[in-house]
Amino acid sequence: MLEQIMGLPTHVLLVHAAVVLVPLLAAGAAVYAVLPRLRPRLRWVVLVLAVVAPLAALFTKLSGDAFFAALQNLDRLPKPLPTVQQHQQYGSITAWVTGGLAVVTLLMIYVTERPPSWMSSSPSARRGITLLFTVLVLGLAAVSAVYIFLTGDSGARMNWEDILKTS
Repeated sequence: MLEQIMGLPTHVLLVHAAVVLVPLLAAGAAVYAVLPRLRPRLRWVVLVLAVVAPLAALFTKLSGDAFFAALQNLDRLPKPLPTVQQHQQYGSITAWVTGGLAVVTLLMIYVTERPPSWMSSSPSARRGITLLFTVLVLGLAAVSAVYIFLTGDSGARMNWEDILKTS
């Protein structure tokens, strides 16, 4: 299912969605977390990104695994296998961390927009929970941004380094 679209490896097409959407989610969630006055304007954009970005990361990772399996079956594995395995590890971490960022972001949106009754009656509890979510969002946003970069960089180097080398 995830091997090809119109004769092209699905992975090389889906990677563009992950490379764009994951950093947008990281940035949008961070801004939402840190600037409460912008939350009403950002709420729907961040909510949509929190649903779409982890799906893009997951499907990119799954299509990459399918692409690798197809190359294995054709006995056409790329050059140094450890490089490919490192890229796969980065992709797995990216998918998991982006999923975590999405969950925490969605919870933060819920808590800031519709606080539970126990939070509404206690301003200190509301501040504490909001601070906790802010710290979690910022941490996961940073890790997501780092890992999408590492994943993309390792994939690009694997494909283009030999071609662009000048003697």
